[in-house]
Amino acid sequence: MSEARNREFVQAKLSRRQFLRTIGAGAVVAALSGCAPKVVEVTKVVEKEVEKVVEVTREVEKAPAAPQIVTIEFANDWNSGSRFQMITDARNMFEDQNPDIRVKMLQLGGGTTFEGGFSDYIVPRFLTGTAPDLIYGAATFIYSHKNYLLDMTDALAQAGYKEDDYYTVQRATHDEQGRIYGLPFNIFSSNWVYNVDLFQQAGVEPPSADWDWNELVEKARKLTDPAKGQYGLHVWNHWEYGYFPLMYSNGARFTNAEFTKTAFNTPDAAEALQWYIDLIYKDKLAPTPEVSTALMGGYVPDVFATGKIGMAPRYGSTQGITQAVGGRFKYSLVIPPKSPKTGKRGAYKGMEPLMAVAEVTKRGHLDAVLKFGMFLIGEEYQTHLSDPNNRVMTLVNKKVTRGQVGKYLEAPPENMKVVSEILDSDYVYDHPMFAKYGEFRQALWTPVDKAFLQEITAAEALAQAETACNQVLQSK
Repeated sequence: MSEARNREFVQAKLSRRQFLRTIGAGAVVAALSGCAPKVVEVTKVVEKEVEKVVEVTREVEKAPAAPQIVTIEFANDWNSGSRFQMITDARNMFEDQNPDIRVKMLQLGGGTTFEGGFSDYIVPRFLTGTAPDLIYGAATFIYSHKNYLLDMTDALAQAGYKEDDYYTVQRATHDEQGRIYGLPFNIFSSNWVYNVDLFQQAGVEPPSADWDWNELVEKARKLTDPAKGQYGLHVWNHWEYGYFPLMYSNGARFTNAEFTKTAFNTPDAAEALQWYIDLIYKDKLAPTPEVSTALMGGYVPDVFATGKIGMAPRYGSTQGITQAVGGRFKYSLVIPPKSPKTGKRGAYKGMEPLMAVAEVTKRGHLDAVLKFGMFLIGEEYQTHLSDPNNRVMTLVNKKVTRGQVGKYLEAPPENMKVVSEILDSDYVYDHPMFAKYGEFRQALWTPVDKAFLQEITAAEALAQAETACNQVLQSK
């Protein structure tokens, strides 16, 4: 019961006590005046009032104490635009349903993986025991600072968490022993997009269900018209969403199973990477980086959104592209093309999880943190994110992503079912994650950049990357 309500009860008791004193004094006077029958009647009234006071007193004693407000701190880097609005919506929706919990947002910048940003703020607070209760992103913490994180396995089991209900990335949510240190939250995956209007205008059939690299080139030739500034493809230097899914479909792997040695420096991998780069310079089906910049004109954030590109490898989260397209043309998702050599596809999925610090138990915040984490991946909030205007990430809740609830399958873009088809497939590979992942990725990027600038061949780039990346793996 609130302090105000307690005061009301106290005031009620005091007023009744004062009443009894007054009535008691009157009864004495009445008795002395020979008014005994009236005294008896007044006494009965007084007895009833006493009974009421006793009952009220008992209710006060039985009333529960006022609920204690628990405030948890949530670190994330959704700092602007739609992402900031969506994470703010999450807090507001959750607090409306849980008036005894407050979520203090800690908005951090600089990304969640590399030095100089998110990690540089969190790590010192790990060391001083003042880290935020719940941390979004930086899955490298599971391998570099696991002792400061909460092993959620048993607590999640008691909370009713069922891992099969969500899309996960094993090394972004579990440690090497399979213990859960993160809830699946922001999943990102690769796919392809194509400009439906451009295909129709050129009289080109959409990519078939079994399309491969050869079909991709054939369609790209029909769509390419440099005089119009129009290209069949856009090729970009991005390993997750660009070239590595193609290398994977051609037989390459990222590392060995133990994450002690790279596995991407093979002739098949070099063949895939060189084919990809040749689409720009040899086949001239994709614009050079300079032409891409000119097409965007400084005001379109994605070259595909200019309407001058037929097809492109992209990511599963569609809201950014949809906003950039702005309804000027219709576009669709499509599953990745097969390698003609292997007859297999390749796709990628990674994740930035939700991790709790070990101190939440000592702070008495465990239940509140788990409740908020489960809310973020639950049907209600994920359904909110499923609206085409709110899709700031690929969703992890399988029922929502598959379209069983919510609006995730609604256009734009067309064919949103491709997202769950890829995530449910046997050709999608998990993002590698380990303590020095940021250094590893940089060691890969640097030589591959040279290949994209035609300074070295794809085979030379992968050989150089192998040496640099193995040094990172062996130093961990």
